[in-house]
Amino acid sequence: MLSDTLSLIVFAICVPIYQSGFSVSGLVVQLIEIVIFVPLILFGLSRLGAYILRKFEDDQDAYFVLMLAIMAVAGLLAQSINLPGIVGAFLAGLAVNAAVHDKPAKEKLEFFGTSFFIPIFFIVTGFLIDPLTFFESLTTNFPLASAVILALLVGKWIAAQIAGRVFGYTPAARITMWSLTLPQVAATLAATLVAFDTRNPAGQRLIDSRLLNVVLVLMLTTSILGPVLTEHFAPRLLKDAIPPDRMKAAGTP
Repeated sequence: MLSDTLSLIVFAICVPIYQSGFSVSGLVVQLIEIVIFVPLILFGLSRLGAYILRKFEDDQDAYFVLMLAIMAVAGLLAQSINLPGIVGAFLAGLAVNAAVHDKPAKEKLEFFGTSFFIPIFFIVTGFLIDPLTFFESLTTNFPLASAVILALLVGKWIAAQIAGRVFGYTPAARITMWSLTLPQVAATLAATLVAFDTRNPAGQRLIDSRLLNVVLVLMLTTSILGPVLTEHFAPRLLKDAIPPDRMKAAGTP
């Protein structure tokens, strides 16, 4: 949650700079707006949203519509200060999560998202990809794709090792935590698509189709590699949790 939030905030700073050019005054104004906007959404909207949602918790349909409205308002507020709408929607989801986590309407929202929004999101992404260009990029841009994937693997490993040692995790727990953090799908793809659609005054994209294809390779690789490694490393946690004498008594090798 922290990595996604911080990365989206940094991304939100980069987008308007690329669109309109760098200026110290513009950057200062942008930072002030972000400093006000993020706590306003995370704390102000969470309390206001919880208060409003409690008034309609017996009406699931109205509750569901209000959840969508809160996220839409957050997205519009983000756009009003030149932030990508995805940043506002993401923060709104964090803000109202505590208020809706045990309500039936949340199940409707999750069902609606997984059966409607997410498939459309991936379909739109598929329309942006030229299969021939995609496979050509694997050969012509193989060093770039390899470097991006390697940087992710090493960066996540370093983070897991540092955090694990600070909190006294076992080696099995640290490497399992590393594998759990590898998949890069939702926030990565959303930010990539926003960056692909962002243009400067000269009409140049923030990222080109070559880097878009590299990100898709990253997503495909990590979404497969993460679960496979987790399935391999997670059983070691049981060996650390169960005393050796009990394991022998149970016949566990």
